[in-house]
Amino acid sequence: MSYADIQAQATLLPLAERIELTRYLTALETEDELRVLLSQRMRAMDAGRSVSLDAFKQKHEQLEAEGR
Repeated sequence: MSYADIQAQATLLPLAERIELTRYLTALETEDELRVLLSQRMRAMDAGRSVSLDAFKQKHEQLEAEGR
């Protein structure tokens, strides 16, 4: 994975995540460290979406059960 590939993936992150990622870039010494960090951020973001989606589904099911 090249820096261009990493940069393209980083654009998928929310602005706050990109800012934090940029801060880390100055401390990173290797491309591998950057890949690991980006991978961790993407997994965390996906996990957050999954939790939000599950909460939405539960709320929707609850409202349907209540007849709303």
